[in-house]
Amino acid sequence: MPRVLLLMQAAFRNLPNGTYTLTVSGSGFATYTQTITAQDLLYSVQLYTGFLAGYTYAADNVHPGALCIGDVDGDGAIRQADADGLIDAMESEDLSADLDGSGTVDLIDLQMLAANLEDTRDTQAAVQTSVPESLMTVEKEENTQLTGGSLEDLVTGAQPVEL
Repeated sequence: MPRVLLLMQAAFRNLPNGTYTLTVSGSGFATYTQTITAQDLLYSVQLYTGFLAGYTYAADNVHPGALCIGDVDGDGAIRQADADGLIDAMESEDLSADLDGSGTVDLIDLQMLAANLEDTRDTQAAVQTSVPESLMTVEKEENTQLTGGSLEDLVTGAQPVEL
């Protein structure tokens, strides 16, 4: 079955400064929870289903967050009980453990669960920050010539700017 990538975005605007908890859950996935402290800037995290190649998933490294599949019993975590439940589902043809959505519970589902069962890598995304447009001002020096776009485009990214 081909893997389908889906981009989902959520934006929370005009939140007062403070500490917030981001929780993401989905059928078959361990619950992802991250605390984010907002203080006058824009904050974002990137989350992917699984671990991406090219990153070191350790607490002191910058990496995207990982949503891990294999929570068969729906308790929000991936444990040995999930593997046991999946094996039982394979024998009884119970589709509640069909992690890949193929319509059968099979070795592919077990392999998906096994890949995350004892994985100790850090799943928490690095929090990216940026300055809100409302706090930015752009000025050009006297000798700078603007040949394309506008100074506002530097802030908004609406179109290319040529100097």
